[in-house]
Amino acid sequence: MNDENLIPNEHRTPSERRENAKNAGVASGKARRKKSQFKKLVLSALAMRRDEDTGDGQGAVLHTLEEIGAANLAAKFADGDLKAIELVLGIVGDPPSKSVEVTGKDGTPLVPEPRGYNLDVLTTEEREALLRIGTNLINRKE
Repeated sequence: MNDENLIPNEHRTPSERRENAKNAGVASGKARRKKSQFKKLVLSALAMRRDEDTGDGQGAVLHTLEEIGAANLAAKFADGDLKAIELVLGIVGDPPSKSVEVTGKDGTPLVPEPRGYNLDVLTTEEREALLRIGTNLINRKE
């Protein structure tokens, strides 16, 4: 797309804006319908039954793909697969925290070492100048 061909809305007439909004609404509705149809197809496929031999001589048992997928996910969860654990926790409503706490040695908080400035070596004029600079910085923030 060529940025030079783009015209900002403030440079368009009200009728052009209405037409663009109408077209955007139509496209949005089309995309929502397409997504909804795909979701129905997936749910329909998950509900389909499939023969599965249990291996116990009892013959085939019918399961939905959803049941098979849930069983496979549970097996991976039990094996300690981290992606499966995250997915299961997200499904049951207790997703893992995205924040990470960083600590120093032995779990202590990371705090910079305090710097020891000896202001006693400054002259009175230097202290007053430093005070003025600090006051100006504080006033500038407000």
